Amino acid sequence: IFGDTRFATAVEVAQEYVPLGCEYVVANGLDFPDGLASSVYDLPILLTTTDDLPAATAAELDSLATSGCTGDLELTIVGGTAAVSTAQQDLLAADYGATVSRVFGADRYGTAIAIADDVFAGITPFDEAIITTGLDFPDALAGGVLSAYRGAPILLNDGDSVRTDVGDFLDDAGITKVYILGGTGAVPTAVETELSTAYGITTERLDGANRWGTAVAIADEISALGSVTGPSNNEIVLVNGLGFADALTGAPFAFDLDISPILLTAPGSVPAETAAYHQTYCDEIDFITVVGGPAAVSAAAVDATVAAATCPTP
Repeated sequence: IFGDTRFATAVEVAQEYVPLGCEYVVANGLDFPDGLASSVYDLPILLTTTDDLPAATAAELDSLATSGCTGDLELTIVGGTAAVSTAQQDLLAADYGATVSRVFGADRYGTAIAIADDVFAGITPFDEAIITTGLDFPDALAGGVLSAYRGAPILLNDGDSVRTDVGDFLDDAGITKVYILGGTGAVPTAVETELSTAYGITTERLDGANRWGTAVAIADEISALGSVTGPSNNEIVLVNGLGFADALTGAPFAFDLDISPILLTAPGSVPAETAAYHQTYCDEIDFITVVGGPAAVSAAAVDATVAAATCPTP
């Protein structure tokens, strides 16, 4: 599933599962923080820039406004005006007749909390949350499916302690378990300890030696949480792990696709950790969906993934 640009790819992904009621998230496609936390909405994500609406996004919105919606077009902008300008918000309402709202905080950390508050307004406690670093994107890429599946908001943290605003949210929401995504270089052990001792929260760290291994750890957790009616490894979503855009828009799609795990690859070759996962579950995997064009995931990488997911002949 891909287009000529990240914006066009987001449109192609969104078209795979047009939501009932025509609700979409709009996020900045040139920076990662605000979009990472929006997977919990379980809505398709369209990408834009701060001041200019990309042609592919504009064309999709025009199609939705004129004939594609089953209801009124509703757009939720994630992030402040530095991410998506006020002028663009006004344009979305005026040109496409959309009901437009904005969910944001003072910074990326506040925006993640604002998203959680928006999704879970009036629903407390809701038990689980996800914490990952707000300084980089790799560990959160594969976590979007876990977020949507568990109804667990993604919270961003930095430094060697739990941020005050994050801690306040955990207390107010009644969180009892936190999934930590990434190794101790991303979320230090001191944060994990503080969550346990100061907040009484059970923690589970999902990590690997690198971004590829962390994605595998998250996929394993999703599989372990499954049941007869839950997620399976029948379908896998494969994305470029060196960029954020395709994984960001692919996470809600992967969740709707039978709660399929997201695995990460390099553009030209499949990392050993990703290949090993496909080999382990080769007897279950029937479908692999690649999100992103051949520059993001090459034909060679696709072929290598298929080979890894093909069980040896007895």
